[in-house]
Amino acid sequence: MGTTATPSPPETPVAARERGWRLILPALGLFLLVPAIGVARVVFPVEQTIMLVGPAIGVCALVAWVKGGRLWLALTWLALSAWMLLRPPGAASAFDFMARGWAIVLVSMFGLACLLGGRRLFLSRALSAVAATFVFAGAVILVSDVAPGRVQRTLADELDRRAAPMNAQLEAATRAPDWQTFVAENPRFAALMEQVLASYEEIPATTVSFFPALLALESLAALALAWGLFHRISRSRVGPPLTRLRDFRFGDQLVWGLLVGIVLVVTPTLGALRGLGFNLVLFFGALYVLRGLGVLAWFIAERRLALAILILLALVFPPVVSILALGLGLGDTWVDWRGRARQLT
Repeated sequence: MGTTATPSPPETPVAARERGWRLILPALGLFLLVPAIGVARVVFPVEQTIMLVGPAIGVCALVAWVKGGRLWLALTWLALSAWMLLRPPGAASAFDFMARGWAIVLVSMFGLACLLGGRRLFLSRALSAVAATFVFAGAVILVSDVAPGRVQRTLADELDRRAAPMNAQLEAATRAPDWQTFVAENPRFAALMEQVLASYEEIPATTVSFFPALLALESLAALALAWGLFHRISRSRVGPPLTRLRDFRFGDQLVWGLLVGIVLVVTPTLGALRGLGFNLVLFFGALYVLRGLGVLAWFIAERRLALAILILLALVFPPVVSILALGLGLGDTWVDWRGRARQLT
C-alpha cells in the first residue's frame, strides 16, 4: 500500500552569502559616524543613525524566520533592536521621541513590504515603506491636532542645538589673535571664510526646509545598508540582492514625482505648496542623480583611470558632476543609454 508524500513547507531561499565587504563596511562606518561629524549632525535628520540600521536588520531577520529562516538570528537582532529603540531616553527631547517613533514605524512598514513584496526589488519595497511611514506620520499629526508650526519649531530647536558646539568652536577660532593677524594680512581669504561661515549658519534653516526629503533619503540609505548587511551575515534571502551601482535603475514612472515637484515650484498660483515641491525635486532628483552615476559607472566600468578621474571630479566639483549625473539619469528614462550601447556592440 503506497504512501503519499507530505509536501514540506516553503522555506526561505538559501544561497551563498553576498560577497564584497570592501564597500559596504566603509559606507556603514560613515553612516554611523554622523553624530561625530559637525556638519553631518545638522544635515542628517536622525542623528543616531544606528536607530535606523539596527532595527531594519532585525526586521529582515524576522521576515527571514517567518519564511523559514533561523530563529536564533531573528531573536538576537530583535533583542538588539528593542534595546536601541526602547532603552531609557534619559533627558530626551521631543525630537528624540519623534525620531524613535519614525524608526519604529519605518522598519515595521518595511517588514510588511518584505512579507508582501514577492519578488519585488529592494528599492520598490523601501519606497513603499517610506511612503507609508509618511502617510502614518501625517495621520498622527492630524489626529493629535498638533500644529505644523509646532513641529517646525521642534525641528528648528533640535538643529540649533546640534549646530551650537560647532558654532562656538568657530567663533572662538575667529576671535583668536593669530586668526585676526592672518585675516588682516589676507583680506581676500578672510572674505571667503566669512562666506563659508555665513553658509554654515544657514544650514539648520535649510535642513528644516528640506527635512521631509532629507529624512526620506536617510531612511532609504539606512534600509539599503541593513538589506546589504543582512544578506552578508545570513544565508536566508528575503528578496533579491542589491544591484551594483552600474546596474542601478528603477521604474520610469517615478519621473512623475520629479515633474510634479517642478510644477509646484514654478507655478505662482501654487505658492502654498512650493515647499512640498522643493522637497519632491530634492528627493526624486537625488534618485535620478544616483541613476545617472550608474550610467557613468556602466560606461567606464573597465576603465580604472576614467573611474578615478570621475571620483576626483565628484570630490572637487560635486555640483558639476551632480548636474551631469542628473541629466544622464533623466535621459535614461527615455533613451536607455545602457540598453542602446548593448545593441550597438
